[in-house]
Amino acid sequence: MKRQWRLILLLVLIFVVGLFAAFNSQSVAVNFLFGQVAAPLVLVILISVLAGAVIATLLVTNVLWQQKRRVKTLERQVASLEQNTRQPQLDDPKLPAEKPTDDSNQGQQ
Repeated sequence: MKRQWRLILLLVLIFVVGLFAAFNSQSVAVNFLFGQVAAPLVLVILISVLAGAVIATLLVTNVLWQQKRRVKTLERQVASLEQNTRQPQLDDPKLPAEKPTDDSNQGQQ
């Protein structure tokens, strides 16, 4: 069912882009540093949107990469701290048993 909804959404998106292209087919002049180019308005808009998406993706990827590095550093730090604070096992036969002390009777003597 999820696949069908994706297909329907894709078809609607293609239809909307087709309508957009049909209504914006007039030619426009695009000025660059080295000259001028005439191109259909829809092509100029789509290339601009694509360029913006690529730039946004690169920025987000950079942020995610930095966050992954930070998470790995913190995970190593946590593992190191956990290793330093491990408590001995109470059921370990190698460890000597401690004698219980009764602190409540010390004040009465």
